[in-house]
Amino acid sequence: MDFSTWTNRGADALRIRRLIAGGAVGASLLGAGFAFIALTSNPVSAATEEEPVAVELAKEPEPEPEPEPEPEPPPPEVKEAPKPAGPRVPKLEVPTEISKEKPEEKEPAPQGGDGDPLKDAVPGGGGTAEKAVVEPTVAPAPPPPPPKLEKKKPVRITEDMPKPVELGPIPKHDYPSSARSAGIEGSVAVRIVVGTDGLVKSTKVLKGPPELGPSCEAAARQRRFQPYRVDGVATEFIKLHICRFRLE
Repeated sequence: MDFSTWTNRGADALRIRRLIAGGAVGASLLGAGFAFIALTSNPVSAATEEEPVAVELAKEPEPEPEPEPEPEPPPPEVKEAPKPAGPRVPKLEVPTEISKEKPEEKEPAPQGGDGDPLKDAVPGGGGTAEKAVVEPTVAPAPPPPPPKLEKKKPVRITEDMPKPVELGPIPKHDYPSSARSAGIEGSVAVRIVVGTDGLVKSTKVLKGPPELGPSCEAAARQRRFQPYRVDGVATEFIKLHICRFRLE
């Protein structure tokens, strides 16, 4: 056997012993520490305990006293209504002296008419005669207004009617320069309405170039006639005014 083997085994045994001894010492120290803590903690816990307090159960609450009833308000005072003032009776004055003159006797007043109570009686009845009923007078109705005179329409002159008399020659119309330069020509028909005084009241272009209408209307308004009469009454009439425009 090798000598070194024995040497190593001796060292291991020594080490084990040391470990066991150290563990025993540590265990004893640990036990001593626990014992010290236990001894020191008991007085503290005993001191911290609270002393028992005697607790008594509460008795039943006493009933609350009933509230006193409020006093009733006094009844309102009823004021007596003022009594209506009645008619004042004049005081009677007692005469101190007695008059010796006798009162005059008056004759009784006559009762209705000649004093006959049956004057107004109706024979066979118990009452008096009925009074005549006076009917209210009704005012006569006002007369109807006079009929309105209808305005007569202008008459159209026909062949069997007399021709209106014209005062002076028929006025000539002007050829508009714009229409002449544009080469516009033709005939224009204008209807004129002549009033009861013989003057032209209105004009209207019936046909023709529109550029030439105003010139023809201006010439138509210059015409004058005698008042035209139908059955002796001045009447308005209708007539045509013709204008011819020709380029030379």
